[in-house]
Amino acid sequence: MRKSLIKFAPLALAVCTSAAFADDSSGVTLYGILDTAVANIQHNANFDSYFPVTGNPTPVNNTAAPHSVTGMVNGGLSQSRWGIKGQENLGSGLKAIFKLESAVNVPTGTLSNAAIGVANGGTASQDSAISGQLFSRGAFVGLSSDTWGTVTAGRNTSFFLDNMAITDPLGEAQDFSPLGYSGSYGGGGNTDDSRVDNSIKYEYSLGRFTLGGLYKFGGVAGYTAAQNAFQLDGTYVDGPLAVQLGYEEFHDALHVDGQGTLGTATNGYLATPGVTPGVGTLNVTASNTKAFLLAARYDWRQTTVNAGYERQEFTDPSNPAADHVTSIFGIPVAGVKTAQYGSQFNLNVLWIGATQHITRAFSLTAATYHVGKDSYTSGITGSTIGAAAENYYTLLADYRLSRQSDLYAGLMKVNTSGSEANMGNRIIGAGFRHAF
Repeated sequence: MRKSLIKFAPLALAVCTSAAFADDSSGVTLYGILDTAVANIQHNANFDSYFPVTGNPTPVNNTAAPHSVTGMVNGGLSQSRWGIKGQENLGSGLKAIFKLESAVNVPTGTLSNAAIGVANGGTASQDSAISGQLFSRGAFVGLSSDTWGTVTAGRNTSFFLDNMAITDPLGEAQDFSPLGYSGSYGGGGNTDDSRVDNSIKYEYSLGRFTLGGLYKFGGVAGYTAAQNAFQLDGTYVDGPLAVQLGYEEFHDALHVDGQGTLGTATNGYLATPGVTPGVGTLNVTASNTKAFLLAARYDWRQTTVNAGYERQEFTDPSNPAADHVTSIFGIPVAGVKTAQYGSQFNLNVLWIGATQHITRAFSLTAATYHVGKDSYTSGITGSTIGAAAENYYTLLADYRLSRQSDLYAGLMKVNTSGSEANMGNRIIGAGFRHAF
């Protein structure tokens, strides 16, 4: 059951004060999801207690990680979180709204923090927008109108991430879907692309259509266009059919590559003065990204079918002089790379899957995902980075104990080829999820 924060004594005074100016449709809600599982990953380093997913079930160099690992993982299906959200009825169909949402690692009770895991040498940890912020999953305030739509300002989720939750057959399951595990595939590009800081987001519904736009402010002195972004989104819903179309561009987006190392002529990292590479530091790459998304969902009796296509394009950043950040997520940056791409790098993601509701409580989902990575020229060495392909196959069983609790078990297998040969992987796991 969702609980009003007025029941919690430390916050009662603040809530009661605001309630004096609100009617019955105003209020504040505490909510969350706690999800943990036990899983075995075929090729992995030690599990990372800070990483939002704990382990990495996607392609891993089998020579560097020859061993399997079994343990408790965070958020097999849903990222564990807690949040508060609220609204105040301002009259005439207008409401003030807000949301603050934090990501937690249930197995260890820590804030989810991928960046610190990478900086400390946790080789299971990967780049993620969830990197130790108090409200890493979202923080915004805004207005919602029955007539004019909804506008929010702050740290907004991207439209791509919103859409994947609907059109991914696995609903962005962290351990069993590459769209759920990867903020790149699921968000349309780099770290900055999935959860967007300093952004204004607008949505407007007109009949069966919902239209949206997002703009990110760069905030870089002397560079008007540096580190800014925009997204456009359209959704059409007609009974059992939903179709989603999206486009986005990010300038000077940042990607966390790994623990800080010395810059060399072959790796292309430009050193940050005063920062000693090593434990507690990071290397990052800046680039421009563009992405296009077309996806659909169809419900037919007890069956739901999902399919989609996403294309991503990466080029060197428009404003390299503005991208030499000294820290990211509060962690010192040892080196910044701004010349990764001698030619455009293209990435294509396709998926299709179906969920069959066997009973009201029990469902089975099967899905396959294909990631194609085109070859491109390195901007550092001039050599050709070969094409690669990743093919994912997933099967998931879910049993609902109630509207808020479920048990699940799943398997995801990934085969690789091309320049990612010898990087296949597999995860099998089972867990429990509870929403409140």
